[in-house]
Amino acid sequence: KPAKPEEKVVEKAPAPTPPEPPKPVKLTTAELVKRFEECSTAAAAKDLVKLTGCYADDATAGVIDSDQIYTGAKTIVEGFYQPFWAAFPDMIGSTQMTLANGNSIVAMQILQGTNTGPFMGMAPTGKKIGLTSMIVVEMTDEGKIRSEIHYADMATMIGQLGMAKIPVRPVVGLMKAAEKLSIIASDSKTESENVALIRQSNDAFNKHDLAALTMMLTDDAAMYDYAAPADALGKKAIEAGLKELFGAFSDMRGASTALWGAGDYVVNVAEWTGTNDGDMKS
Repeated sequence: KPAKPEEKVVEKAPAPTPPEPPKPVKLTTAELVKRFEECSTAAAAKDLVKLTGCYADDATAGVIDSDQIYTGAKTIVEGFYQPFWAAFPDMIGSTQMTLANGNSIVAMQILQGTNTGPFMGMAPTGKKIGLTSMIVVEMTDEGKIRSEIHYADMATMIGQLGMAKIPVRPVVGLMKAAEKLSIIASDSKTESENVALIRQSNDAFNKHDLAALTMMLTDDAAMYDYAAPADALGKKAIEAGLKELFGAFSDMRGASTALWGAGDYVVNVAEWTGTNDGDMKS
């Protein structure tokens, strides 16, 4: 019998290793600001889909004087934004100024709207609000919002709605586009010097050193405390306000949680603590 031919064993070549997925591209600060502005536009348009897409999966948002923190894109939009939209269907947030440094963005806005829906468990008032607020945002490298904290004076809003009989600022209107500013930090010497000056001011504040604090002010300096019914205009007015504050809170201290410069501006996000052991008539 003829010999059987030897069977050849064919080994399969190993499957090629799949290429690694491309790493996310880190956006520039200017690109992050553009993404943030697109998200602000989506909020103004009440575009649920676009606004939800602005947030990272583990994003957080809230108002500084509230214990309620919203986590996750869907929860932020449905739990935070939609109740305000229901209370103020014509609500508009118009950005006055945007400052940015790295992944940090701060935007000053004017909020304006008419209360035609239930708000904070109260019936609609039909009155308008118009007040200045601030948003402090941290962005991911890929352009998603990781953290969003709103600094809005709820007392002014409630006063404008007539829900409380307290002195508040009048309703303000929206700004013209030409008056809006957008500044990105350049890591300049001026920015560093400005931040150093604010650190000195913080130290003087914690020591209740009025002389050191006022020495840093020009004669025509202005303090815009939007929780107050009026501005403090001039060095003497600011000094009087600080003197009253220190008298009302003898242990008042502040601690910066964020401190950075952008152009001629300095962002100083701080937490104040103190005991009200004196009068504060104003």
